[in-house]
Amino acid sequence: MILERFASLKISAIVLLWLVLLLPWVYRDPGWSLLVLGIGGGVFGVNLAAFLGSSTFFVSRPGLLVFHLALALFLLLAAVGRLTWMEGQVEVATGEAFDGTPLSLTR
Repeated sequence: MILERFASLKISAIVLLWLVLLLPWVYRDPGWSLLVLGIGGGVFGVNLAAFLGSSTFFVSRPGLLVFHLALALFLLLAAVGRLTWMEGQVEVATGEAFDGTPLSLTR
């Protein structure tokens, strides 16, 4: 009973809407990456796992199962890529040796 509630298409639509609406905000302010991608990806993963555990829909459609698992993997890779993203800045004057120390570091 509880598993079927988490496997709902309504939850899938809400999570997809969450990600679509909040991803531009994440790219403007990277500090929100963990909240937006963590909650969205986590709920989406639980939703997909609950559907796989409670339904036989994918048993007769293995291609569709592989497609959905690949989408979940792409979401995971996007979240990891965004959470580990770093940008640095270095200025070197003419004739100066580069010591490898950044002036500023944006994470």
